[in-house]
This record gives sequence, C-alpha cells and structure tokens, in this order.
Amino acid sequence: MSELLLGNYELLSELGRGGMGVVYLAQDQRLNRRVAIKELAMSGLVHPEERENVIARFKREAQAASKLQHPNIVSVYEFLQEGERYFMVMELLEGHSIQHAIDERRAFSPEQTVEIGTQICQALDYAHTHQIVHRDIKPDNVILLADGRIKLMDFGVARHTGEVSKLTQTGTTLGTIAYISPEQLCDSRLVDGRSDLFSLGAMLYEMLTLRTPFDGGNVGATIMKIMAEDPMPPRQMNPAIPARLEAVIMKALKKAPDERFMRAAEMAQALQSVMAEPVRSPARSGPLPAVARCRSCGTGIPAGRGPCPNCGRLQAPTSQPTAPGVGRLATGPLAERVGAPSGPLRPGFGAPRGAGTAPLKLVRPVTGARFLYSFGRPGSGPGELQAPRGLAVDANRQLYVADTENGRIQIFDAQGHVQREIRPTQGRDSFRFPRSVAISPATGRLYVLDEMDYRIFLFDPDGRPMQSWDRRRSQSEAAAVPGRLAISSNGTIYVSEPNNRRVMAYAPTHGFVTALGAGGELQSPYGVAVGPKGILAVLDYGLCRVQIFDNKGKGSLAFGRRGAQEGEFSVPRDLAVDRTGTIFVADTLNHRVQVFGPQGEYWLAFGQKGKQDGEFSGPEGIACGPDDLLYVSDRGNARVNVYQIERA
Repeated sequence: MSELLLGNYELLSELGRGGMGVVYLAQDQRLNRRVAIKELAMSGLVHPEERENVIARFKREAQAASKLQHPNIVSVYEFLQEGERYFMVMELLEGHSIQHAIDERRAFSPEQTVEIGTQICQALDYAHTHQIVHRDIKPDNVILLADGRIKLMDFGVARHTGEVSKLTQTGTTLGTIAYISPEQLCDSRLVDGRSDLFSLGAMLYEMLTLRTPFDGGNVGATIMKIMAEDPMPPRQMNPAIPARLEAVIMKALKKAPDERFMRAAEMAQALQSVMAEPVRSPARSGPLPAVARCRSCGTGIPAGRGPCPNCGRLQAPTSQPTAPGVGRLATGPLAERVGAPSGPLRPGFGAPRGAGTAPLKLVRPVTGARFLYSFGRPGSGPGELQAPRGLAVDANRQLYVADTENGRIQIFDAQGHVQREIRPTQGRDSFRFPRSVAISPATGRLYVLDEMDYRIFLFDPDGRPMQSWDRRRSQSEAAAVPGRLAISSNGTIYVSEPNNRRVMAYAPTHGFVTALGAGGELQSPYGVAVGPKGILAVLDYGLCRVQIFDNKGKGSLAFGRRGAQEGEFSVPRDLAVDRTGTIFVADTLNHRVQVFGPQGEYWLAFGQKGKQDGEFSGPEGIACGPDDLLYVSDRGNARVNVYQIERA
C-alpha cells in the first residue's frame, strides 16, 4: 500500500489491527524516519455519543503520552485528523508484547520478571510524578524490545490525577477486567497510582504462572474474585518463584490501596531486593562466551565463528574467553563523548580547591583479575552475612560491609577476619537496614545510608554514633528512594536518588551544593564513586550505562547499554574508581564485574553465575583497596570475594 497522509507521512504497510484501530508502518517525509501510525477504527460505532467518547479517549491517549518523555514509555509525536479519520503518530517499536509470550505459553523466569517489573515501575513512577495514572496496565500494553528494554504504551484510559471527564463522570469501568483493581471496579474516579500497581501485580503473577490471579471463568465470577477473594499464592503453581518475589506480588494485589506500595518507586525497590536471595531460573550458566567486535562494523560476534552477521566480513580468531582472571583489550566505539571537562573547580564541589583538570596520565590496562579468597557465609553470627551490599575500605585497610538484612555494619581485616561490628544503639535513633557505607578520606568518619530512610547516619572512626542528618528537600518534593553515597577528598558528600533521577551533592557541613543530572543525563542513578581530579562516576541502572561528570558537575562521558555482551549491563548496581581512573562495574544480573579504562574503553569482564570460588549470585557492592585489591559483595551467596587486579 502507499498513501500520503496530510502530505507528511507515507503509509507503507499495515503492521496490525485490533478492536480500537489499525497500525501502519509509515515514512515521515519531513524528518526522513520510519514511524508507526495508529488510525482509530469507528466503523462499528453508530451512536453519536459513543463515537464522541471513543474519539475523546483516542485524543486523551495522544495528549497523555506526548507529555511523557521517558525511556520506558512509547513516544507519541502528534495527533492528526483528516476529515472523519483520526491518527496518532508514534515511535516505531521493534519487539513484541508480553501478551505475545504468554499466548505462546512461555512463562518468564523470576529474573526476567524482576527486570521487566522494575522497568515498568520506573515508567509508572515517572507518569505518576506527572499526575498521570495509566489505568490499563496489562500484558498487551507492554512491549519487550530486542535489547531487553520495555516500552509502556496505550494511555487511552489515562487521566490526570483529580481530573473528571465525560469518560469517568458516571463511574464507567475502564481497563481490562483480569487486571483491574477493586477500587476501579467500584468507581474509576477513585483511582490513583496504586491502582496501576495492582494491575502490575496481576500482570507479574501471570508472567510467572501463565494464569491470571483472579480467573473466574467468566466476567462476573472474575469481578467477584477481585472484590472478595485473595489469589492463590503463585509459588503453589511455580515453586521456583523466590519467596520475596511472591511477597512483592501479593502486596501489590492487596484489596485496600493503603495496604499496597505507596508509590511505584517503592515497588521497584522491593523488586530489586528480590535479588538478595538466589533465584532459581534457567539463566545462563558456565563461563561467559568469548565475544569480539567486528573490525569492519563493530557488531558484537562470537569469537572464531565465521562471518559477521551484520556485514558478512570474515573474522580472524584472535579473541580469548572472558573467563575469571582472563582479559583482553576490546576494539570498537563503546564510549560516547558528550562534552569535555574544562575550567577550575567550584569551591566546595568535587575535589580540593585549586585542583586542575589536566588529562589523566596513561594508565596500564587491566589484563586480569585473579581470585584470592572469599569470606562470609549465610547467617547472623560474627563474620556471617545476609544480603551484603555496600562496601568501603578505610585508611587502615579495614573493609566495612553493609550487612543489610542483619541490620549491622561488620568490619573485617585485610585477611577477611571479622574485627568488630556496628549496630544501632538501643534507645537511639539509627539505621535499620544499611544499604551503603562510605568513609571520609579527611576525617575517617563512617557514613551509613539506610535502606528506606531519608537520613544519613554518622559514626566516628571508633564506631561511636554521631549526629544523623536529614537531606534537605522542598515540601512539594517526593521523598527520595536512597541509592548509594560517596565522599570526595574535600568532604563533599554525593547521594544518588534513583526515583528523582539525580545525584545530590552536599558540603561537609551537610549544606546543599548542587544536583547532578538536572540536564536529563540520568534515569535511575544508583552507584556513585569519586575518581581522580574530582570526577564523579555515576552508574545508571535504568539506562544501563556509566555517566561521568567532570569537576564542574557537567556530563563529560557516557558508555554502556543494556545487554549481555562486552560493555553491556543488566541492572548494574554499583561501581568503583581506583586511583588510576580505572572503573569497575558490578554488572548484577549478568553476574560479573566489568572493567573499563578512564575514557570508558572496555578492558575485560570476570565472573559468572555460581557458588564456586570467583563466581557470583548477584554482585552488588564493589570497593577498591590498596595494592590493586578489589572487593565485591556477592549478595546471593552472602559473602565477599577478593581479587588481585593484574595490569599489563
């Protein structure tokens, strides 16, 4: 087919059709790009009021989605009308819906469910922050792209919080019955973002079990189950589901909104915490495959396996496996320059006053990571760990471990022997589930960031509690979900806020300095680390990349993307930068650590999923010690792995 629409879009072919319309592949003649165009179907609508309501819903979808610019929300470019025909121009997505996989009876693994659910929560939290409730979360409206990202679409039922339109004045029930919340069944005017979380819980339930949680066999019976019955726990149908993942889903499916998660960011955090226990799933096991880059086009290809699948060029078999302790230099443009550091440092930010921005000296590339030993085991006794997360090394070469679920900080010597622990003092307000720890290079004070608290708790070098302090925020600002913290040599404190898409910088006196990421560079910043010359490295698990900010707080370098090949990440959680500027990334769901040079050049990866020496089950914390020692908290195996970094 070939049809010119409003002189700007050439309709090329039909991509699909459903009850509400037809989707076409089209060419945007102005911008020379391929787009998808959805045409509203109204052939079966006879009553004028019914037609008016359907057109209004279609316009609402375009208006709601066009206001939301998020990596996990489909982009809507414009709404068009040509006579009695109505069109919506959207970005072209190459992938398939979650419903497609369910229809083929392919259940998702717990790891896949956590990853997809987290991305949906990030999209929903962004929409809810902009006062837009989706109200039709279901597998049909989530597109899974080839690179593992998801796109949330179809905001046709969405509305602004507090808005009452013709579509809702009568309490009309909208959305799909199998996933709809009890309050939306009663009166769709009553819903808020917690209704979307109920629908998401129902969808995650189905992804794991291939059954909807309230299936009554017909519409009436399904409604009765939603209103009055608790669903069967999904582990009864699929024992491989982790208990903590089941708990997250069952909480999202609570009848009363007040008993669910209060916001999508909170649910995202709960989903991510599922990785604290080993996930039994058919995930990749064994050594990472040897991967090279095509010397012609840069496409990632298995080493020594014939021509490039992209350009067809034959490859020389020069690559080596990226098994533990083995590394090689990679070729290809993995890093993207987005600016250049320049100018002096502002007082109170980044590095000591007067520090320049001269280029880093050429460093010796990392060629291997030799496993030395591990310490810790599951338990709550001395030296035992439960879900260890953040790590920090002090001037005396002692390692501080955030023993999160035991509610304490444990301190180990260089040989992995426990020395002492820091617990909350009885009767004193303190941390409960420590997530991140950092030590001030200037004072030796310990800073502890709690799992759910907006405060930071301070301890002197002997472990005695000092004052805690609240991070300042405005009255209208949502409370931050805490991420990680880092401290520069001049005492500047950096705290990542994943749900607010920024990293906050505070002076040593706890006064606000600036917010990094205000230019849109960040989506879900988590790990933070201070490097040489006052640079700040931020690990963004939402975008699956590392963002480098120069000593003026300007983004100067970005590298990484979602995937399992070299230089790619899957829900990365922490990073560390050593004295040479070498960057180490805990690539959590790929169960490995990746190493990059100061300019983002890929050097090597080590580790694989497992319980043996040098293997991981969800590496999450990472810290650089003296003499090229690297410490990695292996959360699923409840231990810390220690490596000797080897250089050329």
